[in-house]
Amino acid sequence: MFETSRGSFQSRFSVELSWRFVQMSKAKLSAILLPAIILLTVLLVSGCQSNTPVTQPAPATPAPTAQPAPPPPTTTSLPPTPTIPIGVSIGNRAPDFQLRTLAGDNISLSSLRGKPVLINFWATWCGPCRREMPYLQQINDSWSAKGLVLLAVDIGEKPATIA
Repeated sequence: MFETSRGSFQSRFSVELSWRFVQMSKAKLSAILLPAIILLTVLLVSGCQSNTPVTQPAPATPAPTAQPAPPPPTTTSLPPTPTIPIGVSIGNRAPDFQLRTLAGDNISLSSLRGKPVLINFWATWCGPCRREMPYLQQINDSWSAKGLVLLAVDIGEKPATIA
């Protein structure tokens, strides 16, 4: 031990170290100890695992016999796909409907099955509806080439008013 006028160096160092340890807040202590414990656990667990793969003995092959080959497996039909209930709840298939376009053609929701469809119900007298139209047009311009179908539905107004 190294002796000084105030006592031994070792005892002063341990007292000072203990005091600093006590001064650390619980948050700082847990911020240090928790990662150290996790790291130690991971190292211990990974050290206990074998790096060599488990090998199994090769199965003994029987001597070939003169038996006819088994018939090819019969094709089995796939199980039926589950039916999705029709309704307006999340997870349900949307009820089918049919509308007339501004060009006079009929379109049904079922004819669009398999494509992403964005349906917007709007009216010319609705201010927020009119303000969202430029954004819907941008979405249509950006995504229609990728298969998106945008249906803007206005029921109750004449085609001349809508166009």
